[in-house]
Amino acid sequence: MPKLLDAINKAQNDLNNSQAMLERDRLLPVPAARTNTHLAPTRINSLRNQVLRHHRERGVKIIMLTGAYPDDGTTTTAVSLATTLSMDCGLKILLTDADIQSPKLHDVFKTSPSDGLTDPANNFAGSISGKKVGPGELYFLPAGKSGHAGDGYFDSRRFLDFLGVSRKNFDFVILDTAPVLSHPDSLAICSKVDGVIIVIAHGKVRRQAAQRLKAILENAGANLLGVVVNRRRHYIPEWIYNKL
Repeated sequence: MPKLLDAINKAQNDLNNSQAMLERDRLLPVPAARTNTHLAPTRINSLRNQVLRHHRERGVKIIMLTGAYPDDGTTTTAVSLATTLSMDCGLKILLTDADIQSPKLHDVFKTSPSDGLTDPANNFAGSISGKKVGPGELYFLPAGKSGHAGDGYFDSRRFLDFLGVSRKNFDFVILDTAPVLSHPDSLAICSKVDGVIIVIAHGKVRRQAAQRLKAILENAGANLLGVVVNRRRHYIPEWIYNKL
């Protein structure tokens, strides 16, 4: 707990400094855009600091990331957020692939999708056997083998047990989920977690679709923490933390 509080206090100082820099930089020329799919350090640091602030102020620990459509950058954002919370803050993080129809995270970590979230062998009775990935205290739970999750898995007792056990054993739990507009089963998750972050690919999702996504999530009981605009072509601000 002291380690988490120290990380939160440090993040608050970083956030205050970042906000001051943003106000200063608004007057500077806009540099060339990045075109790769990775989040820039300034964006991921801002996202990390906001997540830590929500933990301190509202007890947020389990966070769902979702988008409107496939390839919005949700998986990249989830990996980046989990990594910086683990390596930069020294926290114990569980990154979970909850996109059970089209899981991708096991490819990122070059591991098997088995022994995962939906596999019957995992009854989550007191512990979670996540796979340690990389340095720091970052653990990964794959989605599980295809076909093990039936309809309504996210409303099942097993999924609720997973959330309860992971809350007790990790400082943060990051869920990479399927895009809501193309996989409505993700909606069953949003009311069971502490907060939801929307990831939107700049230039791909129209404002009307983003507003519809926001309304759908709120109607399903989501506590919206904010929006990450991915691959935006302007440097300031590269990610927007506000409600649409």
